[in-house]
Amino acid sequence: MLKWILTLSFTFYTLSHADDLKASYNAGHEVEVHQGWNLFLKGSFIWWQARQEGMELAITQPQGTSLPIDSTVIQMKYKYKPGFKVLAGYKSSYDDWQFSAAYTWLYFTESQFSAAPNSPIGKLKPLWLNTSTSADTTSSKWRLSLNLVDANLVREFFVSKKLLFSSFAGLRASIIDQEYNVSYTYSNLSPTSKNNSDSWGIGTRLGLHAKWMLGEGFSIFAKTFGSLLYTKFNLKNIQSQVENPSIINIKAKDTVKALTPNAEFALGFDWGSFFADRKWYVDFAVSYDFQVFFNQNRMALFADEFFFSTSKELSNLYLHGLTVSGRIDF
Repeated sequence: MLKWILTLSFTFYTLSHADDLKASYNAGHEVEVHQGWNLFLKGSFIWWQARQEGMELAITQPQGTSLPIDSTVIQMKYKYKPGFKVLAGYKSSYDDWQFSAAYTWLYFTESQFSAAPNSPIGKLKPLWLNTSTSADTTSSKWRLSLNLVDANLVREFFVSKKLLFSSFAGLRASIIDQEYNVSYTYSNLSPTSKNNSDSWGIGTRLGLHAKWMLGEGFSIFAKTFGSLLYTKFNLKNIQSQVENPSIINIKAKDTVKALTPNAEFALGFDWGSFFADRKWYVDFAVSYDFQVFFNQNRMALFADEFFFSTSKELSNLYLHGLTVSGRIDF
């Protein structure tokens, strides 16, 4: 009997205090400024490096075609380059939802030159030219243009008194264009392999942002996102003849449609404070970001399948580097 009385008492107490309990679960959080428009703007300077698999230029042959063969693969070298991100958002009163749109721009140009070791005996085996003849030198130029547009629905909420989560759901659109030209020299001849990959994609994007508040406006944060994009690739390969580089030996095009995943990670810290009698809120953040676009490099696979009767695995595009951001709520 006592057990039933306690159970009923607890049930009635829970029902009578239901409104009080609701706020204790995932209570919303937003920066509230006085007489504000519920808008916020954010700008970021990014200093990132782009690296891509499947970009090897040639294989060294120090002894030419003689044995023993002590070869190494000549890899592309990558540098950090600047870019930017801009974001604009609106904070609604409906369950503390926020709406935002962001644009990311990056442009890279990388060049490289390598000569065969142990000259004049040593040679290079070309990896981007349809020939079995070894070369003396190789040079390459890679251009990458990256444009990303994100539309987000966000809700920021408390998990504990000093821990905030922000859940993201939305769309991502991408335009990633690449041009990769690789030349090889044979005495005074320089045949070239010109490769292009122009792609656009669109799909869903989900993410989670965690923020640990340390006090005095300082915080540590981590975020992760995942996207699945329907992507269309336009591929092109043009190769000149080794014996006469003025003659086009191969000219091929292909169009590929695929689902390509994209993952993002970041870790950093920020500081924020109100100004002008709480009419403005300003936040500064520094983070190290990582992104990977899976199966983005289809140029090497295209060249191998059509011209060398082999099949490489699809290769990934990696981005990582420093991001410095400033945000203002008004």
